[in-house]
Amino acid sequence: PLSEGRIHQSGQLQCTYHGWLFNKKGGCSSIPQIGDPKAHSTACSSSRACVAAFLTQVLQGMLWVYADSSPQGWAEATADDGTPVRPAAASLELLDQGWELKSPWFQRDVPLSFDVLLENMTDPAHVPQSHHGVVGDRESDQRMTISITTPVTKEGFGSMVSPAAGTGSYAVTYTAPSLVKYEFPGPTMLLYSSPS
Repeated sequence: PLSEGRIHQSGQLQCTYHGWLFNKKGGCSSIPQIGDPKAHSTACSSSRACVAAFLTQVLQGMLWVYADSSPQGWAEATADDGTPVRPAAASLELLDQGWELKSPWFQRDVPLSFDVLLENMTDPAHVPQSHHGVVGDRESDQRMTISITTPVTKEGFGSMVSPAAGTGSYAVTYTAPSLVKYEFPGPTMLLYSSPS
């Protein structure tokens, strides 16, 4: 399958099964099994030989994929100079303020629907119970006040959490479609979610 492909010396994606080559827009540029130049050109230009292509970029050590392969999607995901635009959920702090990652990225696949996962990630009240012994303590004073600081919109929201235990208030923000940020008095934790 093409997902097992490799980058050819030409910079194009090559299928490891039959050696077909695909350009960055998903167009087929080479079918090595066809020797006749006219037949080759006809086959490569056929929509049946093309694949959906998605604009990608590497930021913060992660691969970001713009999941709209339509011409409009490509236009929205490309800046005037032809480079990919910054994903809305990419943390500005890591990009613009020279933040340094203090620990490696951690990935975990969980069998949850996307909405349940986001609700879990934005809910600090579950931490003492669900993460006891790791980052929580179920025997601690769990009272807290949560105030909305940025109104809820389709782009996200912001909140301030004030634990009764006096450990210091912290901000929890959600940036659609996938970033939840906890800004503690000290470190900041970024949680990215992606449906699979």
